[in-house]
Amino acid sequence: MIDSAAQPPLRPEIDVSWRRSVVSGLAPDQMPDFTVDEDLGNREALLRAARPVFDVAATELADSDTALILTDNDSRIITLSYGGVQVERNLATIGAVRGSMMGEDVIGTTALGTPVETRSSLTVNGTEHYLEIYKHLSCFGRPIVHPTTHRLEGILCMTAVSEQTHPLFAPMVNRLVADIQARLLDAAQSSHRLVLNAFHAVAHRRGVAVVAIGDDLLLTNTTASNLLDSADIGALRAITSDPSGLIPASMMMMLSSGLIVSISGERINGAHAAAVFVVAPAAAKRDPIPRGAGLSAELFPSNDFQVVAAGSARSLAVLGEPGSGRSAQASDAVGDAAAYRIDVSGRIAAGGEIQVAAAVSTAAASDGVLVVDGAELLGDNDIALLRRVITERRVPVVLTGPPVAELRPAVASVVAMCDEQIATTPLRNQPHRIATLAQHFLTRHADKAKLGAGVVDALAAHEWPANLTELDRVIAAAVDSASSRGSRLLEVSDLPARYRTSSRSASLTVLERMERQGIVDALGECRGNKAHAAKLLGISRSTLYVRLKALGIEPPG
Repeated sequence: MIDSAAQPPLRPEIDVSWRRSVVSGLAPDQMPDFTVDEDLGNREALLRAARPVFDVAATELADSDTALILTDNDSRIITLSYGGVQVERNLATIGAVRGSMMGEDVIGTTALGTPVETRSSLTVNGTEHYLEIYKHLSCFGRPIVHPTTHRLEGILCMTAVSEQTHPLFAPMVNRLVADIQARLLDAAQSSHRLVLNAFHAVAHRRGVAVVAIGDDLLLTNTTASNLLDSADIGALRAITSDPSGLIPASMMMMLSSGLIVSISGERINGAHAAAVFVVAPAAAKRDPIPRGAGLSAELFPSNDFQVVAAGSARSLAVLGEPGSGRSAQASDAVGDAAAYRIDVSGRIAAGGEIQVAAAVSTAAASDGVLVVDGAELLGDNDIALLRRVITERRVPVVLTGPPVAELRPAVASVVAMCDEQIATTPLRNQPHRIATLAQHFLTRHADKAKLGAGVVDALAAHEWPANLTELDRVIAAAVDSASSRGSRLLEVSDLPARYRTSSRSASLTVLERMERQGIVDALGECRGNKAHAAKLLGISRSTLYVRLKALGIEPPG
């Protein structure tokens, strides 16, 4: 708590910030737990506008023992300029280095993090800092707001080792911020012209959708407006802002409507994070296929394997990570036949018996299908019985379980005896389908709600260890958040906090993930034959080996 007896009365804005610091779990005597992220790829526009201003300011601040610090809108330091050795050493000692996250929730009340919360200029004199380690500093910070988008771009702060800020701090910072904002405006106008020219160069083409995306600009022709929704635009924007700077010349993508389209893209030279895309239908929209657990056909590729065919009792193993759609794929394989399902984990959790023999008898008596969900959890006796049922084709059988590499030998033996195996794809390997999948779950929870474009970019950055189940829960939470503020448009702020990261923080870029999945699919189609997969992909075998290593792909066999 704040000790009001020991602390002189605080200015209202400082008092409120101190209280936020307490809520964040900070204590005045603690050392901040700094996070350093030097990946500044998506802050190039702000850096370009600030560099000339910093160059001039460096001359003015020489030997002044002051420092200029520029943070982005995440309170991360992206550049600094020092007017003396003393202030440089002081700042380095307390964690103020390039890439450090300096939000109010991390370092308490400062002129770096607090203006992000208040969106207003702030002076913080020595003892007004919440943490003791900053009380020897005084600083003035002002927000940098983009003139065209009115978005917060960052904070410019001037600081010195002193008990009070110098009277000239505020006017100097105000002048420098005005210069940076003017340069942002000039760059935006130039970028807009380039994007507009690129759009007009291809927008005349008939029968295709044309989309031009800039840093803060979106242009579409009528066809694109009718074909694409905000989630699809979000997927294209994620590709445009990919840190690699690469735009695929040609790719296939499923829209949130379920339509498969062919997309060709080209980066717009001279414009920051800008590209133009031509989108054309590549296949007719597929009719929905009924599936289990309320999952529709748009979640999975078509599964042609049926365990009940021509009177033969066939068997299928659906393998993959938890939450990746194993049960839905199993239900698809059952088709219209009666299914007798053993939920192994559910039975274990409830303390019930797992009666495989009884289920086999029931399925056989009614010409049904035995579905064993979680076969890897069965005991050795039940596994032996299941192997015999499959070998002797007593009844059609569908098994679900983890990937083959995670199966114990007895279960792997049963899987090997199945007529067919289907491997579900982890969600982290399908970033190009995030928009479609998220829209599917959104429709289930709120059929009139829409995804904001930034939401797709944030979702594509996540690893999704729990796959579709996790995505469903995240969308449900976001719907609740949006509903609480009376909105049908889901924004990034509606996502749970740990899912709000932009795509720059993903371990693989969006394009790398798409490339990875393309290679995995090719290897699967060619049954692990690298020479055939390379030919299918249109690359040399040596290039394939390089990409396998770079993308962390373990080929089968």
